[in-house]
Amino acid sequence: MKIAIEIVQLYLAPKLAKASDLDIQSLDETFWGNFTNTLLYFETDPKALYQLLLNLNISSKIKDKIISKIPGTFSILISELAEEHVKGNNSEAINILLNSKGTKFKEEVSFFSTLPKAISIVERNSLKSELPGMFEKLQKKYLDGEI
Repeated sequence: MKIAIEIVQLYLAPKLAKASDLDIQSLDETFWGNFTNTLLYFETDPKALYQLLLNLNISSKIKDKIISKIPGTFSILISELAEEHVKGNNSEAINILLNSKGTKFKEEVSFFSTLPKAISIVERNSLKSELPGMFEKLQKKYLDGEI
């Protein structure tokens, strides 16, 4: 869960720090842990996250700011965790997303899984298209005595 909390903090904290009346230090580890945990379930149970935020003892302006950043924060979190999962890393947050009924995480995992294959195909096709020109350049260098 630590990786997920760090991802959320790195994305959300700077955006909240811009709010003039919020001391970012007032949001303790408990807040970040609870927020991240409920954010993991956002796709299937958004109500829990909104309830968590509405029960905070902070100004409504800050609550509105946090609520407005939820979709972006969720997308970043899902994407980062999917990439970690494809790299072979595992965490409690990844397990929660794998076992959830949501589809966004699974779609991101699929994307990151097929990305290397797609890059390989594009690179291979690029090399194939450049081969005739490479041969001519090599032949010219040979005839010019550069090789």
